[in-house]
Amino acid sequence: GTFGSQTKFRFRCDASSNADYVYIDDVEISGCANGNREIIDEDNLSTEEDAIQAIQEVKLYPNPVAGMLNIEINSPVTQDANIAIMSANGTLVKSMTKELQAGEMILTENTSELAPGIYYLLITRDDQRIIKRFVVLQ
Repeated sequence: GTFGSQTKFRFRCDASSNADYVYIDDVEISGCANGNREIIDEDNLSTEEDAIQAIQEVKLYPNPVAGMLNIEINSPVTQDANIAIMSANGTLVKSMTKELQAGEMILTENTSELAPGIYYLLITRDDQRIIKRFVVLQ
């Protein structure tokens, strides 16, 4: 289906009182943003040119992190991308534009000034959006 700007997701679980935890990782959501503009993902490329230029893979490590977070990006071409860090409640923590070099590259981000908790790294390039979750420890 399509997702509008008001679309919300809710994950519920009962971790009970026995201290077990439930983690949901590597969730990829695609749909519509800004009206009918389609978000491109690897499984839904609209043209061959989009397929050639789409960022192929993003890995975050270590995760959980206490200090420096490595952001490994595999880009087929040199291209600019917007990179944002969002808190779990959707507050923008940091935003920057980076030139991604063709091939595999590693960016580092100092997380020592972030409060412990769950954060999301959002990478946006043209119509492609990649979201990765990471946890900051004390």
